[in-house]
Amino acid sequence: MNKVEEYLMRELLLKENGEPDDSLFGVKMYKNKKAAKISKEYYKKASAWKNDNGETLMFFGGALLHFVDKTKDS
Repeated sequence: MNKVEEYLMRELLLKENGEPDDSLFGVKMYKNKKAAKISKEYYKKASAWKNDNGETLMFFGGALLHFVDKTKDS
């Protein structure tokens, strides 16, 4: 495992059971945008992360998708 793969493993967002969170269409979730962007470039696949507000964002091809929960109070 090289240094990029080690970094990405450390930055994976985990479920309560300790497994990687891939609950968004099977896309790996990361702790921050930097790791998600590196993952997208390294693996050539979609990746996602949660921002400071708890909203999910996803790199999907050339697009950035932002999922907002409108049921939450702002």
